[in-house]
Amino acid sequence: MRPHPLANESRGITKRPDTTRETLMFAYELQQARHADLLREADAQRLANVARAARKARRALARRSGHNAPEGQVNTDHGRFATAA
Repeated sequence: MRPHPLANESRGITKRPDTTRETLMFAYELQQARHADLLREADAQRLANVARAARKARRALARRSGHNAPEGQVNTDHGRFATAA
């Protein structure tokens, strides 16, 4: 006979032992830690979104107010296209 009988060779499948209080507390602590991590991640994402919106508003204000010249900001990227022959 094998040291550990197969399920059909034994007298039925044995049930798992009941979860103990320590196991339940450990699962609860893991859940609480994950919850705290998710809250921190959401706060960081919210802060990044606020900073992104502020930067976007600052750029829009600079374009509207003509930050670089009386006519407004001019694109100085002339190297984007090759010169015509």
